Amino acid sequence: GRLTGESVRACAEAGAGYLMVKPLFAGVARGKEWDVNREYYLRLAREGNDKGVMILLVNQCRNINGRMARGICAEAEEAAAWVDRLNREAGGERFGFCMDVGAYNLCGQNMREAAVTLGSRVKAVILRECDTQRENAMLPFTYVGQGQSRTDWLGLIRGLREIGFDGLLA
Repeated sequence: GRLTGESVRACAEAGAGYLMVKPLFAGVARGKEWDVNREYYLRLAREGNDKGVMILLVNQCRNINGRMARGICAEAEEAAAWVDRLNREAGGERFGFCMDVGAYNLCGQNMREAAVTLGSRVKAVILRECDTQRENAMLPFTYVGQGQSRTDWLGLIRGLREIGFDGLLA
């Protein structure tokens, strides 16, 4: 809470228009993710709105007994619904989405389809390579097996092109 609020202020002072904030999941009971995160995000939006900072939800993985699985906002349809509902409740465009390529890759998801489903909600993309088993942040094209990248970069690029993406790349 407090640290994220300070981050909103730091973004505003630095002239950054976006703050990427992953949904809360630690200690949150299955099925209660929306209720807990709704309040959290709306509080951030109130603070961000005063300072001109848009809050970006980020897709994530969940480690279940050593195996990576889809976490909150991993499904593009769910993420789009969360962003749209939060924007309605906040009374304007206060929320967007940040695609974390590493998380999509770890969960074996189609990034082109995710980008197309999310559409104009995508404001930023985190470009990182993972080893297909663990969360890590390697440079793109650095995890190669049998001469091929393990990440579907072409699918991502096609999806971003289809939606006319002109946002931030991190």
